[in-house]
Amino acid sequence: MRTLTQLTAAATLLFCHCAAQAQQTALLGAWQCQTPDGPASLSFGGNGDLKFNGDVTQYVVQGNVITALVNGFPTQYRYQISGSALAIANPDGSRTHCQRGGGMGGGFAQGAPAGAMNGALQGTLCGWSGNSGYSRTSRVTFDGRGRFGTGSESSFSNAAGSGYGSGSGSGGTYAVTAVQVGAPIRVRWSNGEDDQATVNHVINGRITEIRYGKQVLGHAMCNM
Repeated sequence: MRTLTQLTAAATLLFCHCAAQAQQTALLGAWQCQTPDGPASLSFGGNGDLKFNGDVTQYVVQGNVITALVNGFPTQYRYQISGSALAIANPDGSRTHCQRGGGMGGGFAQGAPAGAMNGALQGTLCGWSGNSGYSRTSRVTFDGRGRFGTGSESSFSNAAGSGYGSGSGSGGTYAVTAVQVGAPIRVRWSNGEDDQATVNHVINGRITEIRYGKQVLGHAMCNM
């Protein structure tokens, strides 16, 4: 007859096995990711195979850590899943953001990209630059469906006089990869040039500020 201790140990092992299976199940399938080096495809198989940009290796999941063989050495990656978004912390401190399925693939299809979270970035964001004699306000308007347009207003004042000007700029398409600070926002300008901004501030699931290069653009700055 099995003792209570043996039964408890068996139940603990069963629970741990089931929990590990549940954690692995959440990762199973295909993901499209934005890595520090650019877009990449990632998939987890139920047989312990991991495929990254076509290269296959082995992985195991323990808690919130994925251990994968990289160049023959086990390497740990902490991860977090929120809905259809997967965030991975790389060993060098950088982060990879993924979307389940083909929502943010390696390129932009015809028209606007099919970013599942583009609705989190909607409306006009503004940024300011200048000095005591010159100021420029940049405006970017996002439609919440993957398209954006730009515009600007500028003014100057010096000993020779003062002036004011405004004009429309270019636009293009965008794809939100994750609604969290630091997540990349993929941009393609109308001339075909690929670019990137990052999420700078989020309130109640809405992106209220983005960072583009050294400039921060936000809803609140449009009223300044």
